[in-house]
Amino acid sequence: LKVELLPAQATRTTRNIRSREVCTMGGPCLCGGRTVKPGTDNFELTPFQMHGVQYWSAEQAYQAIKMASKRDRSSIAKLVPKKGETAWNHGMRVWQKGQLFKARKDWEAVKIEAMYYANRCKLEQNPDCLEALLATRHPFTHSGSGPFWDYWNPMLLERIREELRPDGSDSARVVAIRDEMDTYRRSKGSEHSLLEELSSSSGATTEEVAPESTKTAAESEGEDIDDSRVNPERLLHAFRTWDLNCNGSIEKDELLKAMLAVGLAEEKLDMLFEAADLDKDGVINYEEFSTWLISSAPSALRDAT
Repeated sequence: LKVELLPAQATRTTRNIRSREVCTMGGPCLCGGRTVKPGTDNFELTPFQMHGVQYWSAEQAYQAIKMASKRDRSSIAKLVPKKGETAWNHGMRVWQKGQLFKARKDWEAVKIEAMYYANRCKLEQNPDCLEALLATRHPFTHSGSGPFWDYWNPMLLERIREELRPDGSDSARVVAIRDEMDTYRRSKGSEHSLLEELSSSSGATTEEVAPESTKTAAESEGEDIDDSRVNPERLLHAFRTWDLNCNGSIEKDELLKAMLAVGLAEEKLDMLFEAADLDKDGVINYEEFSTWLISSAPSALRDAT
């Protein structure tokens, strides 16, 4: 994360960096302290095919794999970038749409494998991304996506890098990461590998949606595919407004102030905070905030964003 500060802002360096970390959801990753791109950002607009369907980012393919129904998978695949839309805004639009649909029953167990598969497809089909990845040697790091993905995104990229390295891979590292992925899946109650499913000809994401998903941005401009609550700019603005101490998360006292401002009773604080804090770490990160606000938050809070 690179932050350029004016002299007058020097005393607020930590505060500014923390407030901007929210924007790194999805990537890119760092290696040796340097940003690696293209290729390590799940939101970057890098078209590729997966099971005959075109996707515009690893995040879009990941959300498509997540869907329980063919209809919802098709809906995700049709979210092409609008004219002038940034990678960040398209990625957030895709991510937020994915929160509105029903996920496959084993999703918590197989979501790491889904992200690995989506990224491997992207990297194998985009030589510039693969070149940037293979030029690295050290472990990757990432921040801004929450503890879970801050840990796993770098791990998945390291596995892919070593598997695709033409001059020989660090096989021990590949085995270690693969075993850790298997251990996580089994800890969530699934012995079934999603990678075996996706590698078969009848993979979960094989759909006849390619004709629509390959429309140009200009042709798709104006398509009515957004839910009124799914607006990246509004959500990000609301998060930063509520995050009064600019530390990249919303604490209980900050949620209380937002509640009181729209006339909600203090007695509801514990119930609402519990609903929003999905990983139960005592704070609400941006992913949790977005999911909660567009799905189950009181209308008074949602309408105020």
